[in-house]
Amino acid sequence: MFCRGKLALQKQRIDVATVVNNAIQTSRPLIDEAGHKLTVNLSSEPLMLEADPMRLAQVFSNLLNNAAKFTDSGGDIGVAIERQDDQAVIRVSDSGIGISPDLLPKIFDMFFQGSTVTERKHGGLGLGLTLARDIVEFHGGTVVARSDGSGRGSEFVVSLPLSEAPSSTNVTDSEPAKTRSVDGQSPTRIVVVDDNKNQALSLQRLLQAMGHDVRVAHDGSSAMKLMLNFVPNVALIDLGLPKINGYELGAVVAPAIAI
Repeated sequence: MFCRGKLALQKQRIDVATVVNNAIQTSRPLIDEAGHKLTVNLSSEPLMLEADPMRLAQVFSNLLNNAAKFTDSGGDIGVAIERQDDQAVIRVSDSGIGISPDLLPKIFDMFFQGSTVTERKHGGLGLGLTLARDIVEFHGGTVVARSDGSGRGSEFVVSLPLSEAPSSTNVTDSEPAKTRSVDGQSPTRIVVVDDNKNQALSLQRLLQAMGHDVRVAHDGSSAMKLMLNFVPNVALIDLGLPKINGYELGAVVAPAIAI
């Protein structure tokens, strides 16, 4: 599990449709830029969760961003919400490059990147799905990936436990903020190096939400200058950096990383 340290969940009672709509608004510019058609099917009834709306919106925005990036221009992206017994089920599907059967079991592994040219082009750090899975699991849910194979699109299915209706003695729909602490250690100093600025910013925000001290650089030269003053415990480096690639940067900075 990537979630070591502290993940703060600001839980409240909220309709999952509100969370998904917030994610759609965040991802809409990327979807529109690629000329995709987005179809949204909401549940006919409110599906209430006890959840952190910002963290879950980050999960769905990540899934939508991936759908937009891995689908050729003018493709189809779908979002559907339904109730299955005591679960809210959210499906994010696309008509994109798909996932081959041998890669499906690895798709949520940290640092995993696909083998095709398109996957390598958009692979970045390969951490987004790992973090999305961890946030969902911290909410007591699950996320699975499905695909009929390369070139046949993909679907990510998130299942989250529904909240019970508030009792008559409970006059508020929210509860105090909860902090989930895994090991109680002090924040880890992390440097993220990725030339994809949007992806680096998203990863920085998620890691900061877990209580870590995170700095960002977008190329090898600035990363080395950053580490002279901010000595990290961990450096997350994109292998496909321009000029100085991730392997070369790692060889230079590894001796300086504080263990």
